[in-house]
Amino acid sequence: MKKLCLFILSGLMVITSFAQDTTSNKSGKGDRKEARRQKVASLIKQAEEGVLVYRKQSIFGFQFRTNGYGAFYELGRMKTNRKTNIYRIDITEIKHQKEEK
Repeated sequence: MKKLCLFILSGLMVITSFAQDTTSNKSGKGDRKEARRQKVASLIKQAEEGVLVYRKQSIFGFQFRTNGYGAFYELGRMKTNRKTNIYRIDITEIKHQKEEK
């Protein structure tokens, strides 16, 4: 009986010693700082490469082809840095090859 109590008591001591790990709290703050540094570095890299980020964009243009013509309008709005909604409308007339001139 004494051996069983001693075995259970030593097992509880070992289990409680694993529960007192305080190093994981410090690494969480360091991980967040490192993630922020990487994010800033990627934004700087995009700026150096010439990637332009706008909240809104608007494009209007004409298309001329040998078999027709057209016009288009495009409107874009940025939701996040990686997601954008783009709406486009095209009005185009293209003649068929067999159509009489």
